[in-house]
Amino acid sequence: MVPAVSLGGRAGRSTERVGGDPAGRPLLPGRAGRGSERGPARGGLRGPVPGRRAKRDARRARDARPRPMVGRPVMGEPSVARGQIWWVDVGLPEHKRFVIVSNNARNRTLGDVLGVRLTTADEPDIPSIVTFDPGEVTDQRCFAVADDIWLVRKDWLRERVRALTPAQMERIGQALRAALAL
Repeated sequence: MVPAVSLGGRAGRSTERVGGDPAGRPLLPGRAGRGSERGPARGGLRGPVPGRRAKRDARRARDARPRPMVGRPVMGEPSVARGQIWWVDVGLPEHKRFVIVSNNARNRTLGDVLGVRLTTADEPDIPSIVTFDPGEVTDQRCFAVADDIWLVRKDWLRERVRALTPAQMERIGQALRAALAL
């Protein structure tokens, strides 16, 4: 039996065995003072811990798999550009028109776009709302509400209506700057 040495302290923890584990068995080389008879946790007498190599190899294989190319549209997604008007399925009985306002690099890369709602309902004459006369964008008077920016998933896009002119997009850009205080 290994002699006990008093280390002081609270009751129940006042003695500790020196030269072996709590059961009195001697420690293996390289493990003195750690209280285990199994040997080192990594390498040494018993080798690496089982399963580590498999996990490491799986991680390396996962990291080496080909990644999708950035900037290329995913198969089946529509090609969307800034300034286009789209009919969008927002979960209501009828589709709604949106003007795409996000930049084209974002539109190509991500699965969603930023859109501003076009509405025919009367809106106040404020800097963040653009008014389009009949025939300018649609057959009736409509408004682009830059205060109402939506994150539109590409799978919600139903039909491309048309593209706005650079002058019309500049008006929407001014409305966005007013809405966002830029």
